[in-house]
Amino acid sequence: MAAVELSGLLREGSRVEIDRGKGWAELRLLQLVDAERGEPINEWFYVFACNRYYFEMKVPTDFPGQGSAFLIQDELDIGTLTEFARRKVRELDFKDWGDFYGEMVKEFVHQEFEFRGLIKEPQSLHRIDCRRGWAQWRALNLYDRLRNRGVAEWFYVVACNRHYLERISSSYYGKEGAFLVQEEFNENDLIRFAQDKMSKLTFSSFDDFFKKMSLEFIWEDEDRKWW
Repeated sequence: MAAVELSGLLREGSRVEIDRGKGWAELRLLQLVDAERGEPINEWFYVFACNRYYFEMKVPTDFPGQGSAFLIQDELDIGTLTEFARRKVRELDFKDWGDFYGEMVKEFVHQEFEFRGLIKEPQSLHRIDCRRGWAQWRALNLYDRLRNRGVAEWFYVVACNRHYLERISSSYYGKEGAFLVQEEFNENDLIRFAQDKMSKLTFSSFDDFFKKMSLEFIWEDEDRKWW
């Protein structure tokens, strides 16, 4: 039997407003503890306080089936929100740790980043060796569904021919998985390639997000040094 306790709520970039402030929500990260081991549980689950306008306008479309993670308040009351979340955690019955995630996502909102396509930037086409090698670089258009905004970190995926990949492989050692080899550029295939990679990733915190994304894609500041 898995034993889970809520030690508190963590604020992190928490305020979301819609329609010029008519609707508001405050999201808080659940700080969960394995009661038997006394160790923190590193999973990204959230509870919300919000006014009725936000609840009616956003929850049915953006959080279908997860309305129970939202507590409607006229004004933010963190104490009441904390007790609301603690009661929900206590009421859950986890048969084992394999059951934990499935039950939690029914009652709380799990952090998700939505992949919304690829962004073509100026100088996206890169050629080398008298045009024998070519690559098309594209930035991932990522959306933070909880905070209702785009993700500021820039990660890239690349379509290229084999000559290009072989020439730059030493500069991107360990990042070859961010490159899709094509004989001719096909953006639809590149989109599906990036989407498939994103669909296999789950994140327990922003640090976890950055670490896993940096392993699977090319990060702007550090990794484009070969240019």
